[in-house]
Amino acid sequence: MSTYEQFTEFGVDSFGLERTLRLLQSLAHITLSTPSLLLSSPILPSGLQTLRSSLNLSRRTIRTFRFLACFSSAQSLYSASAPLSLEAWLDVTKMTLLGLYGLLETVTLPDLAGAEGFFGDEVAARLNAEAQRFWLLALVCGVLAGLLRLFALEAYVGVPATGAGFSADEKKGKGGKKVVKEKGEKDEKEKELAAKSAGGEKKRALLRKLAVEAVDICLPAAALGWVDVDPSVVGWAMLFTTVVSMYDVWDGVGATMRLKAAKA
Repeated sequence: MSTYEQFTEFGVDSFGLERTLRLLQSLAHITLSTPSLLLSSPILPSGLQTLRSSLNLSRRTIRTFRFLACFSSAQSLYSASAPLSLEAWLDVTKMTLLGLYGLLETVTLPDLAGAEGFFGDEVAARLNAEAQRFWLLALVCGVLAGLLRLFALEAYVGVPATGAGFSADEKKGKGGKKVVKEKGEKDEKEKELAAKSAGGEKKRALLRKLAVEAVDICLPAAALGWVDVDPSVVGWAMLFTTVVSMYDVWDGVGATMRLKAAKA
């Protein structure tokens, strides 16, 4: 599911608010992880830690039932066609893993909020670690599917126009043959330019999505201790992916508005 598809499915208030809170959380994380910024911050470290925890809790509350939409998307993708291609299987696996990630986040939400009598700190920590593994694997599937789409798009764009449509026109009289041929060539060039433009925009969207998922991998990997990176790197990675995904959302909204205006 793309960023824009998530935006349209969960709505402006839900997804837009979650992204805004993620942006603020990344800034708080960067400040806490950078001594020079922490010394110049008007907020005390304890206050920043509380703010970061509160933002994280708020984001997870917003995502409480999002796992249902992920499982629904996985089912829809699985039922869409048969047999499934490798790309489709990666999409189904990704959405299933995201559903499991969201489900574990949801069941441990009371523990994160400080409620007593649920799983307890130890079990909740293990479940959250499993959630991070599911998220990491989902991102890997997303990256692989994105690479396959990018390869397919490059192969499609690289095919030159054949000009096969001129044969019928060239059978007309000699006087109109040249004019018809030139008109046909002009139309073909315009179609080719339009196809290249659409392909270029689609490629840029794919690259943005691929960059977001690839960079996001360092977040669960760092949380699991699989990679040794500075905490500030995690914050900057979160900031980068948040800004790019928010741009992707508004770019998709703009494209939809332009399409509706053209049809009006």
